[in-house]
Formats: sequence, C-alpha cells, structure tokens
Amino acid sequence: MGSYSSSSPFWNCPNLSSLTIGDSVQTIPSFAFSGCNRLTSLSIPNSVDSIGNESFGNCTNVLQLSLGSGLQYVGSRAFANMERLTKITCKAEEAPYVGNVDAFEGISANIPVTIPCSSLDSYQYAYGWSRFTNYETTLTYEFSVSSDDPNRGGVSIITQPTCDFRQAEFQANAYNGFRFGHWSDGNID
Repeated sequence: MGSYSSSSPFWNCPNLSSLTIGDSVQTIPSFAFSGCNRLTSLSIPNSVDSIGNESFGNCTNVLQLSLGSGLQYVGSRAFANMERLTKITCKAEEAPYVGNVDAFEGISANIPVTIPCSSLDSYQYAYGWSRFTNYETTLTYEFSVSSDDPNRGGVSIITQPTCDFRQAEFQANAYNGFRFGHWSDGNID
C-alpha cells in the first residue's frame, strides 16, 4: 500500500459507506478511496477517463463495480483486493488500458464481466482484462416508451433489443372508448 498524500481525501476512511461521483469528474486520483471498507457498490460515471493507482484498492466489501463509457486508463492496484466482488460492468467500447496486471489483483477471474456488444475481442486480449474468463455482452443504451396522453392509452415494451437482435418491439394499448392514432413519427402500424 502506498503512502497517504494530499490528493487522497478519503484514504482509509472507515465511515464512508456510500459514494456519488459527479458527472463532471474526469480523474480519480491515486489512493483517493483506498481502504474504504464500508463501500458495497461503486459506480464510476461516463465522465471519468482515468483511475489512479490504488484508487479503490482494499475496498474489500464492494460487491458490484460499474465503470463508465469514458474510461481509458486503470492504474496499478486500482481495484485490488475487492475479494467480495460479484460483478463488473464496463461500458467502454474499447477495453481501458490497464497500467499493471495487478489492477484487479485478488478478484476472482470467473466473475461476470459485462461489456458492450462487439467488444469481446478488445477485452479478452487486453492486458489486465484477459485474466477474466466470464464475459457477457450487452447493449450500452436503454430506451423507454410513453403515451402522449396516458389518460387515453399506454405503451408497453414487448421485447428489448439484444446484441444479436437489435430491434425492439412495443405495443400501443388504447383504453376503452379510444383508438390508436399513430406513433410520433406518423407511422400507424
């Protein structure tokens, strides 16, 4: 473990049990949250492009780790010893560069790692990421549907898009006494 520095405001903070990182943060400094053992989940926003050395090392109770789409660099031991981790989600299309193979030290190699569709080769062969053996692919976007007038009817999603079939199916349901007119693009199907 490295030494404390002024850029490590929560280093070894035993009482930190939740963490919200703002959408304007670009860099997580080295040792920033190292040893914060009460954290149970960690979500890095899309704005973060760099995670310093041992930023979250020894946060031993984190169960789920979500890394945003803007992540480009993961420092040495950044997530080391997250021994209770059950799932990693990384939204970056290209596997973020890992500064040292020990970035994920102490994490089981067979936990599920969810990555964007068509990114499998990037992760499987990338330094540091290639240690994981249980990759799952998923779409990196979500959508919702709604009715312009919920008093006259509703819309429901029948099927969500998948990596293999990128179309969604949804259905308009008019309430008694009303009929479906058209979708917002004018389509009447």
